[in-house]
Amino acid sequence: MARVLLLVAVIVACVPPANAQVAAQAPAIQAGPSDYLLFRFFFAHVLSVVSFADDLKAAGKDDAAARARFKDAARLADTEAKLLKSAAARCSADLDAHARTEVATAVQNVRAQHPGVSRASDLPPAAAAQLNAVQALKAALGPDRFQKRARLELEL
Repeated sequence: MARVLLLVAVIVACVPPANAQVAAQAPAIQAGPSDYLLFRFFFAHVLSVVSFADDLKAAGKDDAAARARFKDAARLADTEAKLLKSAAARCSADLDAHARTEVATAVQNVRAQHPGVSRASDLPPAAAAQLNAVQALKAALGPDRFQKRARLELEL
């Protein structure tokens, strides 16, 4: 029964409410983090363990323990473990698409607010400092590693 509830919770975490207006009318007060935040972290963690297992396999090391981590911990059947990984991947892809849309909108808004900006020195001081910090981090990590870290931060 616990496995069924876990799977239902996993699937529900990625499905938006059917009527956002109804959800907005009845806000829930919680003492701890919301289910949304918990599942967002959980799905990111599932995908990071899968990525770690892929790295182990690529290095010629045994990846079985990493791949079975959640299956064993939650006592899931093979099909349930596959469903968990699939739900995590689908949720991540949906969040990535949403983030890209939000970022594009934010960039358009900033460009509209600051029409003559073409380099960091043209920005207000706080925005220029943030841009410089991001560029320094990107240079230090390299573009591929930076992209992976930035995606992880957006998901958390």
